[in-house]
Amino acid sequence: MRFILGNGKQLKEKLQDFPSPWVNWLLAAKILVIGVIDENVVGAFGVRGALNMTTAYVREKYRGQGIGRQLFEKAIRVARERGIHFLTGEAFSENNKALHLCLESGSKVVKRVEERKTILLLWPLTSQGDFTYKLLRTIGSIVPGELLARITDWRRARAHAAYQHGRRGKCMHA
Repeated sequence: MRFILGNGKQLKEKLQDFPSPWVNWLLAAKILVIGVIDENVVGAFGVRGALNMTTAYVREKYRGQGIGRQLFEKAIRVARERGIHFLTGEAFSENNKALHLCLESGSKVVKRVEERKTILLLWPLTSQGDFTYKLLRTIGSIVPGELLARITDWRRARAHAAYQHGRRGKCMHA
């Protein structure tokens, strides 16, 4: 597999055929790794925002072949090169494949949010990342899961609004 590196704005055209929920998140990526096989875009892994939230998407036809793992490993190398101390993510509690990949790749559970049936994760990449994990874990033990669920909903709504705003802007200029 060949990788294309950049950010969401630079690689926007590579995401054209992805489902809109993933496009919304990947367009905001400050680090975007695109996987290409035989000139076909097969998946993407993005890192965005101050909390370095991760988003991954692999086309259905290519799932189960280790592509997500390769994209993730490449994204971690790029993040370390850029001095990023940690990555964060969210996985659905019942998504055993995603959870297995996350935990196997060094993520740590920050909090289980039962109201959303999700698990908040952090990958410490440096000693500062380890400190951040301990801090967030402590905060997560104090803050009710319902409040964290609302924050997660707010982040998703903002990403969707930003994407919609960008689409309207593009249409006006076309």
